Amino acid sequence: MSKSCIEGGKREGAEKPRYPLRYPHKLGIGVLLVLATLFLLHPQAYKKEWKDVTTLYFSFLQAGDYVLYYSLSEPSAADASVWVMSETAVDSDNHVGMEYARQALAPGVQSGSLTFHLEQDVRDVQILQDCCGEDVVFSDVKIQSVQLLCTDSYLMSLLCFGSALGLAFLGRYVSPKKYKMPLWAVGFGLLASLPMANDLLIETMPDTGFHLARLEAVYQGLRAGEFPVRIGSVQMSGYGSLSAIMYPQLFLYPAALLRFLRVSLLTCYKLLTMGLNVGSALLAYYAVKHVCGSEKTGLAASFLYAFSAYRLIDVYQRGALGESLAMTFLPLILWGIYEVLWGNYRKWPLLALGVSAVLQSHVLSMEMCLVFLVAAVILRCLQRERGRLGPRILAGIKAAALTILLNASFLIPFLYFCGEDLQCFHMPNELPQSLLYFNQMFFSFPHADGSSQNLGNLAGEMPLTVGGVLFLGVLLFTAMASGAMYQDGVCAEKTDAKKETSQEVRVGTCCLAFGLAALFLTSWIFPWETLSRIPLFDAIACSLQFAWRFLGPASLFLCVVTAVGLKLFEERGQGRKWIYGCAVLLTFLSVSYFFEMSAREAVQTNDKMAVNGSDLTDSLYMYYNQKSFKAHHLDSRYQIPQMHSAGASATYTDLRRQGAGLSVDVTPDAGTEAVLIFPLYYYPGYRITINGEVVEGYDYDTLLACDMPVEQARVEVRYSGPAVFRAGDLISLGTIITCVIFTALKRRKNNRFRL
Repeated sequence: MSKSCIEGGKREGAEKPRYPLRYPHKLGIGVLLVLATLFLLHPQAYKKEWKDVTTLYFSFLQAGDYVLYYSLSEPSAADASVWVMSETAVDSDNHVGMEYARQALAPGVQSGSLTFHLEQDVRDVQILQDCCGEDVVFSDVKIQSVQLLCTDSYLMSLLCFGSALGLAFLGRYVSPKKYKMPLWAVGFGLLASLPMANDLLIETMPDTGFHLARLEAVYQGLRAGEFPVRIGSVQMSGYGSLSAIMYPQLFLYPAALLRFLRVSLLTCYKLLTMGLNVGSALLAYYAVKHVCGSEKTGLAASFLYAFSAYRLIDVYQRGALGESLAMTFLPLILWGIYEVLWGNYRKWPLLALGVSAVLQSHVLSMEMCLVFLVAAVILRCLQRERGRLGPRILAGIKAAALTILLNASFLIPFLYFCGEDLQCFHMPNELPQSLLYFNQMFFSFPHADGSSQNLGNLAGEMPLTVGGVLFLGVLLFTAMASGAMYQDGVCAEKTDAKKETSQEVRVGTCCLAFGLAALFLTSWIFPWETLSRIPLFDAIACSLQFAWRFLGPASLFLCVVTAVGLKLFEERGQGRKWIYGCAVLLTFLSVSYFFEMSAREAVQTNDKMAVNGSDLTDSLYMYYNQKSFKAHHLDSRYQIPQMHSAGASATYTDLRRQGAGLSVDVTPDAGTEAVLIFPLYYYPGYRITINGEVVEGYDYDTLLACDMPVEQARVEVRYSGPAVFRAGDLISLGTIITCVIFTALKRRKNNRFRL
């Protein structure tokens, strides 16, 4: 028997209809099960300790029971006491300031404990002592929750168990060829989430607090029965912010739903961040795999994009959640525009999904994408081998129409308020001063501190770079692509491998052109200042705020270029795979340095309770006031939302704040006419009812107001938006249902055809 027959027999004998678990899967499942067990054993109660303090201050305490253990520096004198109160809380009768517990101390007492109960979440809680001595302090004090306040560890344990089951299923029933590469991409995303593998939250820039407040506002709105949530109820000191309309928040909803399971806001934010890291790696893999026709190139692009410098800076240093989410879906737009213009135009829904995802993540990123979408269309029309452009143009129109219909629920309210005179439309044009020098663009070892500086100064500026690895990748691709083009030009016979190489070279060349163009738009030699003198250009470009935002699309383009360059180098060198090892090593050196600097330099917190009370926002979505860029009477977090009346007095009882609205019983003085002013910033779309009857609301010195009822009445305020908003909701809902039904019927038809 020949050797080939023997080897063939061995191969046939080795093949099985099912794929049992391999050793790596067993190892992964074991690690996940151990982690799941450890999470179950992790403590859940809230604890915090201090030493040598006079007063304890909590920006936020969750509803529940607490025990305070304290020791005084000196024995207490007569009439001494320890108490818990909030100067800013408002009770149901609209009285400002509430005391939750007080404990009188007998003379000579030096330690003790105090139990108190909070019926609802409270901000600005203080624990004070009056022991008749200025030098008396809490020498040792600890607060602890009585019951479970968050279920973070239980959720993490459940996720680990679920992941272990998923690995077991894949290893048992699915061929490794189908999931090996995607599983690697998931691993890249998880490794990029390494700074999240702790109980800390990095919050270097104010953007982190802003997005935490947005996330909590979605939860509070859903809790009050609002859907979609269009007013950020926890922002602007409770007066409400328009950020929920002007700043897309579709992808905040899954994380906000975890809050109903009593998961802390800190963990919700970290899981959302880990999700976008994994999503970036997966979408980069699938997009580049299909665009370049190579799994190896797709996996290399996935690795480079997951660890791309600017993307990690967005996530960890800037805390720019919106822009980070948009970068997650940029590969999907790349894939979609390729299919519509050069590939299978029948896959045009990919473009609609990609554009919709970016639009629902970050409007400014969508503006930048439109620049490259238009450039790609122009490039396709200028090519000699244009072919039949009619079907491709029709596919593009279909994608645009589907995008508009899918996003009508967001676009209609957004465009409605774009017609209002908001402060965000009066921002100064910062583009000419937010440009970069060429040496900045390719820093290989970014630190984790600093802020955006104007031209002429680099000291103290945060890292703004695509990374040195991508710079080397551009050089590698340029050298390899020129040789590949030469070989294709002199060789008449084209094998499948050469066709694949030729396609990758074309894709890499196009991405190189777009990537360099994006870098040029961020560079100090681009004439932003000159172009900004054109009114129309200034109006459009001003909203971008910072020119260096173009580093986002530049990172994606150059990751594709580098991945193609690595593949070409391997093929030209007849299997020189060590080039991938060099790329991995250089990337990990850069990333590990940045992660280390994040641990050393970044501001961090592990106080889940304080994070839950995040209410940070700005005044960009308030109405413009020519006398003052900000409405100062709403700025202070100690400004208490109260009911007011002008020209008369009234009694307010049973005050309840629910999401963006409120309800209250009002008893006015007999025979008086007055204005009832609500502690809500005025925006069109509030619905006010008095005893169930709708009344007109209006603007009263930037606050929402209505006419005071003439007799005792129940007043309720809710935000529903103008009627056209609900029309947009119906359009989006109907489009989604139609797409689901159409897709299901099409898959069913295809399956029958195959049978």
